[in-house]
Order: sequence, then structure tokens, then C-alpha cells
Amino acid sequence: MDYFIVTDIEQLHRFQEQEKLPNDLLTEFTTEETGDVAVSEGIILPIRGIENLPYTVYFNESDVSVFHQLTGDIELQQTGYRLHVQSGTLHLITMPNLRHWDRTRPLPKWKPKHHLENGWYSVTVFAGLIDQDGHQEPTIEFWLKACPAKPQFMADIAYGFNLTS
Repeated sequence: MDYFIVTDIEQLHRFQEQEKLPNDLLTEFTTEETGDVAVSEGIILPIRGIENLPYTVYFNESDVSVFHQLTGDIELQQTGYRLHVQSGTLHLITMPNLRHWDRTRPLPKWKPKHHLENGWYSVTVFAGLIDQDGHQEPTIEFWLKACPAKPQFMADIAYGFNLTS
């Protein structure tokens, strides 16, 4: 599946328990409305159209995008996502990890991950190419802005992040 997902793992476990969802969240989220609810409620942030390429991934809380700090070209951009963080960490996972989602299973040492303050965040996702040692590296940036309250969800979850590498 051509998706990356950003989530607070503990938040996703709580959502699974509260909604009494099965361990196969992959099937649940792709065949039922609960996937849309998880996205709109800031439990998961899925980005689709991710090809099997080596990516540089940034979680950025600064006022300036890394694409503007480094020599880079933003090819794709989607704003209006929201995430709710309650365990102080966001993880980037792939869809197959949702196939056997169970709190009792030991968690893999997922990377990348990002430590941040608990609370609500509005998120813009940038994708493009950044110059890394003389070559263009596919790059995805999650630009996180802390919000005092639950931000409005306005993202198009069908938006594809297919980079032209």
C-alpha cells in the first residue's frame, strides 16, 4: 500500500479500545468509516501516493519550512490536517503495521519519530526534492503548528503525494 501514516501510537491504541475495533486496523480503516473518523479526529494523518523510494523525512515545528531553509523544490503540498498528541511522540508508520495492531505486541522501534509537547497541532505536509550532497533527495516534511484548541480539519485525504523523482 502506498501510504505513510503519522500517529501518536498511544492515541491510536486508545481510539481502537474506545471504538472496540479489531486488531486488523488496516482492513477496518480501508473498508469502514472509522478510518475517516480517525483522520478527522486527529488520530492518524495518512498520506497516499508514496512510492517505494528512500525519503528524507522532517518533523518541523519551526516557523520556516525546511524546503525554504535548504535548497529544495516543493512539488506537492496539502494543508488542513490536524493531530492530537497525548504521549509526547509522533511516529511515521506504514500501512502494513496496522494489520496486527495490538497493545500486547511489542512495538517495533519505529523511525522516524518526533518528540513534542502534548496537545493539538495543525499540520501541513510538503513533498518534493531537496539537494543533498549534489543529488535531489525525495523529501517529506510534516510542518507542525501547536494550537491552543482543536484546529479545523480541512485536508483532502484523497490527495496524492506522488513525487516525480
